[in-house]
Amino acid sequence: MIKSNVHTHSTFCDGRDTPREMVQEALARGFCSLGFSSHSPIAYHPSWGMQDEKAYRKAIAGLKKEYEGRIEIACGIEWDLDSVIDPTDYDYTISSVHQIHHEGHVYPLDLSAEGLAACANACFDGDYGKLCRAYYDLVVQAALREGVDVVGHFDLITKFNDACALFEEDDAYLEAARHAIDAISEARPALIFEVNTGAMARAGRKEPYPRYELLAYLYSKKIAVTLTSDCHDKTKLVVGFDTALEELINVGYRQVKVWQNGAFRDLPLF
Repeated sequence: MIKSNVHTHSTFCDGRDTPREMVQEALARGFCSLGFSSHSPIAYHPSWGMQDEKAYRKAIAGLKKEYEGRIEIACGIEWDLDSVIDPTDYDYTISSVHQIHHEGHVYPLDLSAEGLAACANACFDGDYGKLCRAYYDLVVQAALREGVDVVGHFDLITKFNDACALFEEDDAYLEAARHAIDAISEARPALIFEVNTGAMARAGRKEPYPRYELLAYLYSKKIAVTLTSDCHDKTKLVVGFDTALEELINVGYRQVKVWQNGAFRDLPLF
């Protein structure tokens, strides 16, 4: 079991538990490190966005000092494409895209299947292929900002698409996703992609992001990965890790990146 997680939410954004409660849970599970990654502030104030960066950084700094020698704490941020932050304020950043803008409206992509369908209908005349291509263009844009360290939940667009309930994840879809991976890795080969189990905890998804075929493609391009739970509830801190580790090993990975001694470092899986 991986005893670390760098994608952790708390009551500073849309998490259920306080940072201290998250740390205590991580300690109880024998974690060596825990990285916080509150959602970055967004000007139009979505319900999940952090409102007070200064208070967040102060709280995490206090926990770092208090728990020094027992567990390593990191202060990261999930940096939404719609946010403006100073990435140097954080130990690391995770890039993300959660919404599409169209004609003055904001359409969330991961709050509900109905919301995703509304986006496809209003913005792309019901053409999910166009929606997916537009999404991956934004993922590339978000990942290539200066100061990004980790590419977050790469294929979030499929959160509510188990059994292809909304659209076919066919060759055309996979080609759009692979093209985005190519664009990111060619421009920033040192970027880490996260293998994210959050939707397994919160949406009944059967596998982590990215899906197996895309994970295999990442491995074929020798792209480093980190395993995260995108945790919003301390009781689900390691949900899906066993499944994700099995997939990582099956596609060929023999190590993942974990937070250790103030940086992302390789951890062998064997």
